[in-house]
Amino acid sequence: MLSLGARIDLTSCEYLGGCPAIGPRRLNKVELHFDDEGLTVAIALQGLFTMAAARPVLVLPWPEITALSATNTGPGPTRLTPRQLLRFVVNMLTTRLDLPDQLAITTAAWTMTVGVRVAAAKLSELQELLASRDGPAPAVTAS
Repeated sequence: MLSLGARIDLTSCEYLGGCPAIGPRRLNKVELHFDDEGLTVAIALQGLFTMAAARPVLVLPWPEITALSATNTGPGPTRLTPRQLLRFVVNMLTTRLDLPDQLAITTAAWTMTVGVRVAAAKLSELQELLASRDGPAPAVTAS
């Protein structure tokens, strides 16, 4: 997590689905940019060695976001079995990250899930950003 004043940037994330504007496809190199206005989702082209810069594909103002929920789906394996190693190699070749921490962004119509590299407990900076602004703010939960 990178914090720049009243802005929080989550980079190297993985889109897991749920947003109709983005579609169901899994994408690598998703960036979430939170600021005083809301959330901007930027996505770079998919590919293991793609050097393309991420481009904004979705902008959500805070009033449209009803909840932000961070969860941990389990710790990464410390010792890989042959089957887990094969899955890891397949995921790497298809640019899947399988990040154990996930952030769900909920609106009235849909919920988008993104794998993030930030532990759910460390989202206190996001709560501080929301507390510092005027107007409605979504509920932020971590489990």
